[in-house]
Amino acid sequence: MGRLSLGRTPKTINNGVTFEHQFDHEKTVSIGDVAVAPSDPNIVWVGSGEANPRNSVSWGDGVYKSVDAGKTWKNMGLAKSFQIARVVIHPTKPDVVYVGALGRLWGPASSAASTRPQTAARPGTGCCSSTTRPA
Repeated sequence: MGRLSLGRTPKTINNGVTFEHQFDHEKTVSIGDVAVAPSDPNIVWVGSGEANPRNSVSWGDGVYKSVDAGKTWKNMGLAKSFQIARVVIHPTKPDVVYVGALGRLWGPASSAASTRPQTAARPGTGCCSSTTRPA
């Protein structure tokens, strides 16, 4: 799968001769990262929100998971992360993912400031966010 800042994530199964677009019917079209599980190519995670900050950026609404190679998607959380730049899937446990979220690029942060890392996990999803907030 490829990655585009404005969605329409292309997938090829014949070395680029033809492409089939994925992620066309979700609430957001902005893609920050795409990861395919090393242990199961049918499991795909997408971090939404454009990951290259500049003067105009499209934001996303969290991280998505597909268990059927991109045919259908489920939002797994982190809706207020705005920009997800990186998604890494555990090599043998495809329900364990690590998400690098940039957060809100302009304006106030969504929660109280802290200097220690904070981890938020959504029970039953395998979705986790780890952030460090400035003082």
